[in-house]
Amino acid sequence: MTQAVVSRDNAARVQDNANLIWGAAEKMRGKITPADYGKVILPFTVLRRMDCLLAPHIQTIKVEAARLAGATEEARDQILFRKTKMGFYGTSDFTLEALLADPENIADNLKAYINGLSKNMRDVFIEHFGFFGWIDRLDKQNLLYALVKFFAEKDLSPKAVSTLAMGYLFENLIRRFNEASNATAGDHYTPREVIRLMTSLLFAKDGERLASEASVISILDPACGTGGMLAVADEYLKERNKDLLINLHGQEVNPESFAICRSDMLITGHSPDNIRIGNTLTQDRFAGQHFSYCLSNPPYGVDYGEEYDQIKAEHERGDQGRFEPGVPRKSDGQLLFLLHMISKLPADRGGRIAVIMNGSPLFNGDAGGGESEIRRYLMERDMVDAIIALPTDLFYNTGIATYIWLVTNRKDAEDSGKVRLIDATARWAPMRKSLGSKRRELTDADISAVVNLYLDHERDATVKVFAPSDFGFRKVFIERPLRLDVDLRESEPGRFRNASAVDEYCLWMQQQFGTDVADQLKDVTDDVTAHVEDEEGLSLLRATEGAAKADLAAAEKACRRIQSSLLDAEMWAERRALTGLLRSLRTAGKQTEWMDYNVFLEALERHAKAH
Repeated sequence: MTQAVVSRDNAARVQDNANLIWGAAEKMRGKITPADYGKVILPFTVLRRMDCLLAPHIQTIKVEAARLAGATEEARDQILFRKTKMGFYGTSDFTLEALLADPENIADNLKAYINGLSKNMRDVFIEHFGFFGWIDRLDKQNLLYALVKFFAEKDLSPKAVSTLAMGYLFENLIRRFNEASNATAGDHYTPREVIRLMTSLLFAKDGERLASEASVISILDPACGTGGMLAVADEYLKERNKDLLINLHGQEVNPESFAICRSDMLITGHSPDNIRIGNTLTQDRFAGQHFSYCLSNPPYGVDYGEEYDQIKAEHERGDQGRFEPGVPRKSDGQLLFLLHMISKLPADRGGRIAVIMNGSPLFNGDAGGGESEIRRYLMERDMVDAIIALPTDLFYNTGIATYIWLVTNRKDAEDSGKVRLIDATARWAPMRKSLGSKRRELTDADISAVVNLYLDHERDATVKVFAPSDFGFRKVFIERPLRLDVDLRESEPGRFRNASAVDEYCLWMQQQFGTDVADQLKDVTDDVTAHVEDEEGLSLLRATEGAAKADLAAAEKACRRIQSSLLDAEMWAERRALTGLLRSLRTAGKQTEWMDYNVFLEALERHAKAH
């Protein structure tokens, strides 16, 4: 079996080409910040590759485009895509080299060149890369001509750089871009060795079939970022069977990441139209489509409050929507991505999912809550194949614990009724140089060991196998009547064991001003206010230098609430009526103590009705 891998010599050549292209950064040094180098280099690399791919077809395209002048752009696109057997085309008279002939108008001409591209790639440059803004900026800084010349001199034709090598080159540039903008790298970049582990696990149980059959494989990443997972999955499968027809699909909400991913698909010979922009949770860009495999690293702990109402409405549609099992708390939507992928598995055959998430989907949510209901749905249908705990400090922007979930809609007979938990937290090697929060990496030996444990080729103390029912539990509420003591033997029957703060203040007022204090509330207002402020600590706070404004405000609010009740004539009238009723009950009955408050209330109600 021929393996589509880059040889050691080719790998070195890819590295050399990447170094040469990244050399464009030297021309921007001092004028563009390093974190922005990729925003210029990546679009120019894509443009130059397209420039080289279009060169043999440009005349055919122009003739065909002229013949189709009256057709809609959509119809023209489809015809020209088939004609050129590429996922894009261009009709401009310009090439990067031709742009150099008119230095004074190079910015306008470069924009005209991009405007001549097919809509699917034109939008990538204009809307998502925001490249027109960079063209204007580079032109004002007298950098544009030098950069156009730099890239025009690079031969990125298929003869010089194969599709496979171009994919590696572009991935190399993306990695450098992410490392240069390390503060946000984790938003759209999963370490390559983590993806290799995920893809190895995802395809492990189908390995023999995938290696021997010439079949069509469809893969979806609903949070694809710059396309790293799709690229590694493609590479993994091609290494094992060059005859596989692999269709990669992805959806991404971030415009820049989307632009990079779509460009990567074009560069590696896949359909760029299979990469679509939009919020997966509210905009299913692949509605009605199903996929054999799904893999993803959805965002951790991202609030989806703005989308909650729409997601809740889809949940209420039951099996007509993607989120029937449950809706997790608004602060974290990871499990919604998993439910979305489950809805994308084919109904007539088995499909597999590999998703990496933090600990929240495992542990958050009480019984009956959204997260718990989703977990119950998965376990009751025996869909969880394995959960692998990864080492910490693997990712660029977080050191938290992460877990790979392997989920399937159709287990093999030998896996039925089993859930493997694999502790891989000790399988790592230190990095020679840390990258942000990433201080550890997975070696080839680590990846191989975890896959063998998953396949049950090996077994050690780090593997536990459970039945799905072992994870189930129910929360039962046991309620009993509220039990409070009542004692009417006191001289003033209005004070109970669990007296409220207001009750204590009322007793103080009666002791201080007499039992008829309710008739002189206006006269005692100042005294009551002063007493409450002393008791609640407000007076002390006011006398304390540097007291926090928040503490003062909270104390003032509490005092106002208590004072409002104490100086309320209606409250005193209700209290007087209750006190009279209690005195009457004490006098009329033989019982003055109750150990059960509910029995006391029944006796009080009977007495009130009788009197």
